[in-house]
Amino acid sequence: MPVAISVAATVYSACALAFAALIALTVARGRTSKTGTAILGCCLVSVIWAGATAGGVAVPVLALLDSIRLCAWLVFVVALVTMRAEDGAGLDRAYFYGTLAFCLVAIGNDAWTLAIDGGATRLYMSQLLIRIGFGVAGLLTIENFWRNTAAQQRWHVWPLCVAVGGLFAYELFLFSDAFITRGRVDPGLALGRPIVAAFMVPLLALAMARNREWRVDIHVSRQVVLHTATLGASGCFLLAVAVVGMLLRRFGGDWGLVLQLAMLFGSIVVLAIVLASGSVRRRLNYLISRNFFTHRFDYRVEWLKFIELVSEPKEGEELSVRIIRALAEFVDSPAGVLWSLSRGIGYLPAAAWRLPTPDQMKMALDDPFILGFRDGSWTQERGSEAVDEMWSFASPRAGLAVPLSHRSEIVGFVVLDRAR
Repeated sequence: MPVAISVAATVYSACALAFAALIALTVARGRTSKTGTAILGCCLVSVIWAGATAGGVAVPVLALLDSIRLCAWLVFVVALVTMRAEDGAGLDRAYFYGTLAFCLVAIGNDAWTLAIDGGATRLYMSQLLIRIGFGVAGLLTIENFWRNTAAQQRWHVWPLCVAVGGLFAYELFLFSDAFITRGRVDPGLALGRPIVAAFMVPLLALAMARNREWRVDIHVSRQVVLHTATLGASGCFLLAVAVVGMLLRRFGGDWGLVLQLAMLFGSIVVLAIVLASGSVRRRLNYLISRNFFTHRFDYRVEWLKFIELVSEPKEGEELSVRIIRALAEFVDSPAGVLWSLSRGIGYLPAAAWRLPTPDQMKMALDDPFILGFRDGSWTQERGSEAVDEMWSFASPRAGLAVPLSHRSEIVGFVVLDRAR
């Protein structure tokens, strides 16, 4: 036992000295940026945590210091992610304040444990779950930060991503193992924490040397936000399933293991079905775009997608059909019809996508429906009964009409079915 204590004290002391050396080196260099100062603050908290652990402080106090350390690193990387353009500002605020709320819960839980059981020798189950939450949140944030960093800027930030990502990855591994297998942290695996923290120091020093001003170009990707939200929801779902499975095994008697395995497998199947559902993805994407972004669409991405669809046809697909398909995919419409101007006759249906082409139909140049486009500057959406009368030529599911104009002349229009 004395040898084990000596090894642990040595490892944690070395970790504290490594962070202290980084702080001293940075301070000796003189003036630093706000981001560099934030890193120094996180390093200082790490020094206190490692030093207290090496000194043999009581477990509840160490748990509180550990939560403060993890909160500092998590808030730091979340602040980096939320330093973005105005588009997505609502999501940034929700992300940042949600992180602060989670950190307050973590620190409050450890403070409460310290108050009611100052002599505890192991972590409570709630503390294990919160540390698993730190691991999941930290990894998702680092993944978001990396993917949203411009390719030419990733050389500057990869040391930071590896350092902080490694920290949270080991937290997730260590406390997931403790929660699932024993209900307590393995002392041998716990010695990896100061080792992982010590390896952060040279990476952080490299990141600070490469980013003297920390002006990292970060762009919000709607797909990354969607994937992050999906991963976060999936992680919460699986964590809840793990908790229920553990309770079933503990209180289910002879059937406990069978019930746990059946629930775990069933939940994985349900999750796979939900994630594979196009309808669920569309609803989630719509929810994110409507509530968290200034603009409904990422127009740069949609324009590039439109050009690609029009210029790279499928085998045997005409240009008119490709135009319908490109407009339909922009608004998530399942089908549409293209009407084209025929001089001296009016507008005739020229092509259809996933719908039969209307036969023996035409529309006059002065039809009220055509005038509703206002020389091509307006689209038309199906709404009231009065407006529905002008849509008698279209399919019952038609809901949007998009003009195709050239020099203020309507040369055609596309009628699209309602979005899914």
